[in-house]
Amino acid sequence: MSRHFPTPSDDNPQETTALTAPHPGIDPAVEISGEITAWYLRNSDEFAAGDLLYQITWPGLVIDVSAETSGILVRILAKLRDPVEPEQQVALVQLTNTV
Repeated sequence: MSRHFPTPSDDNPQETTALTAPHPGIDPAVEISGEITAWYLRNSDEFAAGDLLYQITWPGLVIDVSAETSGILVRILAKLRDPVEPEQQVALVQLTNTV
């Protein structure tokens, strides 16, 4: 669900930004809650494009979220088994420019 992974801005490629939970794809008007079922990284871990970041489970659907770009996981905001809503911030990341 890479559409929810921000990309670094040209102005400041080292800025910290929020990583948000993907929407499970059902009608946006329907209220739904999921939970974080796995973190594949810890705070301060570096990651590369394509690395798995975390897993979120919605009713009847499991999504593994992977990175589109490289960076550092600054802080986990949603811990294991925490309830999450679509588009909720789950972590803070520092994206790195790999140019």
